[in-house]
Amino acid sequence: MKTNVNMKINTQMTSKKFTQSIVALSLICSTSGNAEIYLDREADPIPMVEMNIAFPVGFEARSMDDVGAANLMADMIQAGTEKLARQDFQEKLAEFGATFNFSVGNQFSEYELSFPFVEGKNYDALIATLTENWWSPRFDEKTFEIAKTKIISSMQGGLDNDFSLVSTTLRRYLNLHEFGGFPLFIEGIEKLKLSKVKEVFARDFQNIDNVWAGVLAPDASLDLVKKILQSILKKQGKIVEGPYLKELPTLSKKKKSPSAKKVVLLIDKSQRAQTVTGVMAVSKRELESEEELAFIFGNHVLFDSGMASVFADEIRTKKGLAYSVGSSTKQLYEKPVLSVSMNPVRERQEEALSTMAKLLTDSFENNKVISGLSEEVYAQQLRSFKNSKILSQSTPQSRLAEKASVVMGGISKEFFLSNPNEWNPKAPQVYKVLNSLWANSAIVVALVGEAAELKPLLEKYYPAYKIKVIPYKDSLSQKAYE
Repeated sequence: MKTNVNMKINTQMTSKKFTQSIVALSLICSTSGNAEIYLDREADPIPMVEMNIAFPVGFEARSMDDVGAANLMADMIQAGTEKLARQDFQEKLAEFGATFNFSVGNQFSEYELSFPFVEGKNYDALIATLTENWWSPRFDEKTFEIAKTKIISSMQGGLDNDFSLVSTTLRRYLNLHEFGGFPLFIEGIEKLKLSKVKEVFARDFQNIDNVWAGVLAPDASLDLVKKILQSILKKQGKIVEGPYLKELPTLSKKKKSPSAKKVVLLIDKSQRAQTVTGVMAVSKRELESEEELAFIFGNHVLFDSGMASVFADEIRTKKGLAYSVGSSTKQLYEKPVLSVSMNPVRERQEEALSTMAKLLTDSFENNKVISGLSEEVYAQQLRSFKNSKILSQSTPQSRLAEKASVVMGGISKEFFLSNPNEWNPKAPQVYKVLNSLWANSAIVVALVGEAAELKPLLEKYYPAYKIKVIPYKDSLSQKAYE
């Protein structure tokens, strides 16, 4: 689950003219009369406006034809407008001390804007620049080719970062094989056309129905905030003020659920000093509301409480096998995820793989870990868990971040509103939830290292897993996943 925020008509046509007519009609009709801007503002006396707009659409392609289109948008939008090159655009913003960022994630995209607020100042020029940027971005061939070059370079550069290599390989495999999606491969970028980027931006971003705007700003700036939102988001309809404690449905919600397969993706890369390893178990069922507290607390105990977490304590502190041990992914396409990664040194990779296998079994299959915690340790973990929740709602910034997490599906409204002082998840309940999710999950292990060395170890310690060897340079291409 995502718990912090730094604030997607594929119809085959035979006639080009008919295609253009359909696209134009879809843009007119895509915004219904019920489209709304949910404005959630936290008052702050500091004279700054900090705005984060969440769009329930990201770079997940809705069809094979759309692959790669949204991945280029962030760089192209930040490149300026039809009339303003990147430097000129930045200078226009700088006149107001404004900073702007647009980022596209898997299923949500975020538009971030901040600037100092001076009561009585005329901000019309800033609004005009921002509106021009959103409705006339610099979508020309030169900017498009630059964006393509950047993303290809970024993908190729990821081959040198083993943690990134493990993470992207896991996600591509799961998206393609377990969710029937359309992950981005290098050949998808090479085939992409500027016309497709324009089409997807207009269809899925400019004309999306509902968006959420989290704003941290003084009371006196409210009218200005509304003016900015209504000018930029002129297709989204009226502003609805107040907390919006529901998940915005995403355009790319997956219909297919994961299987219960167990797979190891062995990314063959020689001369590694470390064997970076990642595990993702993606449940084929969604989390029930009564399971949420136990699921989040279980993750806290196993992965998220720093050096006190079970996996970090065993792998790093007690055995000194890896410097980094932790978990970053709690949800994938609306499904709960149990995940962990580590970077054991090569000389001790067998012991690390053995230790990880045992921890996974003892945590999720036979209850030795949760039931084995002493009452004192369990109580300490619960106290730190409660305190982390209390701190997450202690400031306007952190409250907005938590509410953004609700909007993006990271946590539920009920969990957000619950009182941490009343939490009392019992150990048997925590294990029951973790065990049930694990048993109903597609479990994929990915690791980077020498295939000749690692394959016999994987066959020994992960005998139930099917092993697939991927040459690391081929990990960017779809053929490696077939």
